[in-house]
Amino acid sequence: MTSPSCTDEINKTAKNVIEDHSLLDSPSLEVRTLGYKVQNVLNIRFTDLSQLSDYKPGGRHDNDFEDFRKISILPTPDEIASTEQPFYREAHQIYEAESEHRPAIHYDNQFRLLREDFLAELGSGLQIAQGRRRGKRSAGLISGLTFKGIDCGTEMRRKPCSLTFLCERDIPQMTGIPKSGRMAFLVNNKNILKHQSFGCLMQDTDIVAFASVDRNESLLAEEIPVLALQIVESEAITRVLTRAKQATPFHFIVVDTAVFAYDSILQRLQEKSEFPLSDCLLSSEPSLQSLEIDSKLSSIVEKLRATQGQNLHRVMGISKKISLDQSQFESLMVGLGHSLSLIQGPPGSSLLILLTAY
Repeated sequence: MTSPSCTDEINKTAKNVIEDHSLLDSPSLEVRTLGYKVQNVLNIRFTDLSQLSDYKPGGRHDNDFEDFRKISILPTPDEIASTEQPFYREAHQIYEAESEHRPAIHYDNQFRLLREDFLAELGSGLQIAQGRRRGKRSAGLISGLTFKGIDCGTEMRRKPCSLTFLCERDIPQMTGIPKSGRMAFLVNNKNILKHQSFGCLMQDTDIVAFASVDRNESLLAEEIPVLALQIVESEAITRVLTRAKQATPFHFIVVDTAVFAYDSILQRLQEKSEFPLSDCLLSSEPSLQSLEIDSKLSSIVEKLRATQGQNLHRVMGISKKISLDQSQFESLMVGLGHSLSLIQGPPGSSLLILLTAY
């Protein structure tokens, strides 16, 4: 498909197998991985893409795209299982790009690098929870789950929909507690299946979906408890509903990963469309860039310059006496005259209020 001699018939066949999902929906991970690669080659071949090198994003699994804004923050099962090296650029590649392209490339790279940190922590937590790695294991393992239905709240009080599961083997911490005491136990033990606890819904050793606990004490207090899970990704919900037709029960593992610490930042990176001061922060070589200021501020700066750092309060119109030593005065002038300055050491603490005021 990448060869110049590749015929239209081969391209057509490749498009057909991608469109009918015969490769992408295969039960074999190896076949699905091949499908992702074919899909990515088609995208590159028939789309005008600007790349820095032959090392390109996309096609490693079902959540790997050239446009980082299309990447789901939560990983897919195939992404977790993939052994392909993730895509990210080295710093020098960003600086070698045209200056107008650097902000977009920088956001792309920061998203991918931060997300790799998140996936590493998530993968470690999952291995510990499964007993495949040493570490403090979470007590949140519930097995024997069968799909029950969908919970969207009541007519009077709607809420985001959750998928519900019957806990046929009970919740481990509640085994043996009579029905009359189950509600009080849950009320007094909020850390058991804590609301919004993040975890992994599995079937045998296969990851089906990542989900958060929607803690409903009334449902959990039943003789056969009902676990409600919120699943954000539509594809993940489809996988759960498809797997629910099988006789194999699900199990849910709570993973001690601070998803909230990554999620909001990753989302913000995907939303960003502007990069203030990018010409300074992403310059290939450090350089001072003069700040354009209006005539009023320019007049004040000249008056401050004439003081040589002595009796600044007279120019600023305040009663408290302010005088600066030579290093502080020079730092102040640089800060007022350039669009971006970094002031380190003792001068920085003394000049913060002055620079903020002007």
